[in-house]
Amino acid sequence: MKVLIVGGGIGGLALAGFLKQKSIDCVVIEKCKQWRTIGYILALAPVAVKQINALGASAVLANSAKVQGHIIKNASDKVILEKSFDVYEKKYGPTCEVEREELHKTLREVNKDTEIRMNTTIAALDETSEGVNVTFSDGKKEQFDIVVGADGINSQLRSMIQPKATTDYSGATFWFMWVPKVTKIESIVNYIGEGQLVGLYPCKKRDKMCVLFMVPRKQHSITDPKESIPFLKSHFRNMKGHVPTVLEHLPAEPDAMYHHDDDEVHLRNWYKGRIVLLGDAVHALSPVFGLGAAMALEDAAVLSEELARCDNHTAAFENYKQRRFPRVHKIATMSREVHALFRLYEVPLLKKLLYKCTIPFASRFFKKYYKNVNTFFQDDI
Repeated sequence: MKVLIVGGGIGGLALAGFLKQKSIDCVVIEKCKQWRTIGYILALAPVAVKQINALGASAVLANSAKVQGHIIKNASDKVILEKSFDVYEKKYGPTCEVEREELHKTLREVNKDTEIRMNTTIAALDETSEGVNVTFSDGKKEQFDIVVGADGINSQLRSMIQPKATTDYSGATFWFMWVPKVTKIESIVNYIGEGQLVGLYPCKKRDKMCVLFMVPRKQHSITDPKESIPFLKSHFRNMKGHVPTVLEHLPAEPDAMYHHDDDEVHLRNWYKGRIVLLGDAVHALSPVFGLGAAMALEDAAVLSEELARCDNHTAAFENYKQRRFPRVHKIATMSREVHALFRLYEVPLLKKLLYKCTIPFASRFFKKYYKNVNTFFQDDI
């Protein structure tokens, strides 16, 4: 079997590494001319940590921050929920926060013998009973048995599986950034206010920490990067705790932060013919949970297993979807519950009333979240 993997991100490189272990030949194409830093901190639940170890990429875990727990606070810095991860770690293993760039470098090292073609995209694709004839952007033509779309939320291959598929805007826009480590944190800390969500994430770096800001907004309502810093300082100015100090240390240049509308992807069709999707190409999730990379790692592990053990690609693809869809759907459903309430903050008359409801809602939501621990803290897939 010869596999073409479109996209050299976390999911694509993880799949290439797993396929190599199973002696399945693959080629990875990446549209970028050279590797570049994309993304910030990634949450790896125990099952994703297990896949990192299985890939032989455990070196990256030495530079990760082990998450001790999760703390939810209101805008006045009052703790409304605090959960230790000790019991989950003993049962399932550690939950880690790892820098995206460090994980990607490690996966590139795992694939040092894999054929990776940079600055390459698909110009044309023709599926036959014998395989998939691919014409690349450089004019080269080649046949593969299957093609895997690991090409992210703006996937080129997704339209070939579900032509009318579109991204699903959650109703919120967000910013990720590095700031100086204004406080030492070992747990994920979330502040919830009136149409305000702030996330502080543990990082092994001594001098930096990762921060998320999220607000409900109409899609594309903030497009000029120069608007970001003044907006954040104004919109979050009333929040207490560590938030004022973080606001004082925002990056001087807007280009030093990543701003994007919270677009998601929720497909029912994961494959068609000899083409199959994984990661954000098929189920892009909100950064609220920070599990996009973890889900892509899990996808890669399951897809590689099914390709290795099934007699034909159709059976492998169907088994892969059946194993993965329930878990991904649970997480997507919980994400939508958060966004459903968050979007209502766009209605001015509801703001005060909603904030009174937000705290008990958040408390109930996360109690349910941790009660159903298998959704996140499972040790197998």
